[in-house]
This record gives sequence, C-alpha cells and structure tokens, in this order.
Amino acid sequence: ELTKIAWAKDCQVMIEGPGHVPMHKIRQNMDKQLAVCGEAPFYTLGPLTTDIAPGYDHITSGIGAAMIGWFGTAMLCYVTPKEHLGLPDRNDVK
Repeated sequence: ELTKIAWAKDCQVMIEGPGHVPMHKIRQNMDKQLAVCGEAPFYTLGPLTTDIAPGYDHITSGIGAAMIGWFGTAMLCYVTPKEHLGLPDRNDVK
C-alpha cells in the first residue's frame, strides 16, 4: 500500500525483506514479495536460513543470500559473525 502511494508521487521505493527465512521458503517469500509489492526492488539481510547458529550467521546468511539472489532480489546486505552476539564494530566488518 505504501509503495503505491509513493509511486503515485514519483518517489522511489525499495522494500526491506525479512532477515530470517528457512531455505525451503525462500523462493515462496521472493515470489510473494514481488506479487504483493508490485515488483518493487527488494533487499534482504541474508536471509539467515537457521536460528541455531549464533556466531556463524555470516555463513547461514551467505547460503540464504545465494538462494534469494538467484530468485531475483535487487540488493543484499551483509551479515557479520557477530550478528546475534552483539553490535558489530569496525573490526567485525571486513
């Protein structure tokens, strides 16, 4: 709804996607987002494919990012290993 309002006023829109999506639901999530949001550009934080790997979120996120990238997301955001352990600092983002 907000996307359509913004587009009516010639405002660019990018939709933020979820950060956690199980692997078997990534394509479904991407297809639904494109349909519901009028194919507005979509960006994701990962998505992380599991919630049971604290300290390894960069790996689970990389798996999800590869999959959702294949299915057409517009932009990927990075995830550091520190994602659920604390706030990343300059040294965590390499």
